[in-house]
Amino acid sequence: MRVSDPGAGWAVPDPRELALRIRLRAVRMVAPQGFGYLGQALSSAEQVAAVFASARPGVDRIVCSPGHYIIGLFAAAAELGLIDLSGYGQNGSAFEAIGTERSPVVDYTCAARQRGEILCLSGDLTKQTEVDLFQAEFPDRFIHGGMAEANMMSMAGALARCGFLPFVHTFGVFATRRPYDQIANAIAYPNLPVRIIGFMPGVSTPGGPSHQATDDVALMRALPNMTVVDVADAVETRQVAAAVVDVPGPVYVRLKRGEIPVIFGDDHVLRLDRAAVLSPGTDAALFASGMMLAAALAAARALGSHGVSVSVVNVPVIKPLDSATVLSAAAGARVVVTAENHSIIGGLGSAVAETMAEAGLGRPLRRVGLRDTFAEGSLDAPFLFAKYGLSTAAIVETIWSALGRPGPAPAAPVAAAESGEYSPV
Repeated sequence: MRVSDPGAGWAVPDPRELALRIRLRAVRMVAPQGFGYLGQALSSAEQVAAVFASARPGVDRIVCSPGHYIIGLFAAAAELGLIDLSGYGQNGSAFEAIGTERSPVVDYTCAARQRGEILCLSGDLTKQTEVDLFQAEFPDRFIHGGMAEANMMSMAGALARCGFLPFVHTFGVFATRRPYDQIANAIAYPNLPVRIIGFMPGVSTPGGPSHQATDDVALMRALPNMTVVDVADAVETRQVAAAVVDVPGPVYVRLKRGEIPVIFGDDHVLRLDRAAVLSPGTDAALFASGMMLAAALAAARALGSHGVSVSVVNVPVIKPLDSATVLSAAAGARVVVTAENHSIIGGLGSAVAETMAEAGLGRPLRRVGLRDTFAEGSLDAPFLFAKYGLSTAAIVETIWSALGRPGPAPAAPVAAAESGEYSPV
């Protein structure tokens, strides 16, 4: 927060009184949103009040790091008449509501009953990743790593060397960006069987850039020996633990939290050795991973009703990529489009492009994903997916223009926000 703008000025005659006002204001800010780091605002109120009491208007800058404490600074600035928080937390507001959400159940316990070597590690997010269910049933095989992700990854590597199968759980950004050096040296380099479960992929979280894993696939793809999995629906989520438990070497799994669609029937089997062609088509080959599969299927239906034949391919494993299926589907279409809840740099789009280029397969390629940008926080997923070009409409428009079809693209269904998709901690 800049307090050095020309004309900025305020007075804090009683820091203790301002601290009380900060607490009251923070409660009024957070309560309507249903989530937010209220505890940090309440615990730091005296420190924030002291900072504003001693800061020199027009000279000093107040920098909040980490961003969890920004609610207290927002509250102080509002109490001093420096900012207007009337739109706090609303879509498009300059002042984002900061929070997290609650996850679906992943069935580790069934496998753990049969496999005594399975251990569960949590990085101070036990309830938020729902591994409290594992902890309750197998307390002697649960390890709380605390808010020290780098140390937790090194610990997981050591446990794997001792013959265990560690499953490590935290949010995607904390599972990749923060402990990357430890993952590379303690897990990937010795090719150890550690399963890293990263929650809240891409823009599936309202927490803003500090919590949005929009580069995790690129980071983990770059590590030798690492398998990268991005499941598409509730059926694949239920199956993923059993599917990855015996994969040689380390595995990174992206999992959404909150409400998850059901795309596949109960007879569907998550396969890690191949991508799945879900519908045939000759005009466009549409490759989708994770949360983007539902939008891809909806886009194919919308285009099909206007005479555009689209092949939809579900790609649950981005590394190692099923090159044979990718090349076969791409060769049978006029244009190729990828869709991912991730940056277009280093993820599914890059993997498909590399495969096509190395095979000498020439087809126009378009990538749907975040375009070299950080995202922002929001109260619902459709707002973010639309703003950053990840919606069904964005896929329809991309394929329509790639094919050179005249006139506007067909209308696409607009996804409504599901109750609980951005549920609080």
